[in-house]
Amino acid sequence: MKTFLNQNLFNSGKFFLNCLSAVLLLIFPLQAVGQYQEKAIVFEIFRGQDKIGTVVAISIADGAKQMYRIETHVDVRVVFSFKADIVVRNTFMNNVLTDAYAKRVLNGTVKVNNSILKQDVRYQMVNKDRDTTFYKGTINYCVSQLYFEEPVNKATAFSEAFLQQVPLSKSNKGTYELKLPDGNVNHYTYINGECTEVAIETQLSNVRLVRVIAPGKG
Repeated sequence: MKTFLNQNLFNSGKFFLNCLSAVLLLIFPLQAVGQYQEKAIVFEIFRGQDKIGTVVAISIADGAKQMYRIETHVDVRVVFSFKADIVVRNTFMNNVLTDAYAKRVLNGTVKVNNSILKQDVRYQMVNKDRDTTFYKGTINYCVSQLYFEEPVNKATAFSEAFLQQVPLSKSNKGTYELKLPDGNVNHYTYINGECTEVAIETQLSNVRLVRVIAPGKG
């Protein structure tokens, strides 16, 4: 059914729980009906050998329209408690970004709450403090897409969280490096064009995102 992951579910706050309750969503492409396709990917987050969270990445293609949604949930309880909930959503039409949203909540405090809306030849961008800025030009590729497809011949990716283009470079065969404005560095690894692992270097700790089912093995 084409309505299995409809627009309401795509934007719903219950999205993550619904995905986890449907096993098929976690490991296989969902549907392909004509020009309509749905795909779900799950990554487990590790710090060392400890699993500390999950990333659910969903893409929906409907003709010329492409939608992405990434939900990240981290919960660490050792000496201290750390909880992170991150949602990134965006929509493309004919490979041009039309709108996007990013929200990051750390230990109950909203750190990022951005919205992006295309307006003719520019984008209006509003952050959590309701400050408004504008980006002139066309956005064709965002950071969230790195979870789905190898960024062949891409030199930058637009960050929904930082509201700016960030440098992207190929560091090895099937591996790409994304340098973020806060000093963090993400390393994306691809097999047959599909993302299988993300290594994230931060000032406090390093973590790995490992795809639950690698391409060609599920």
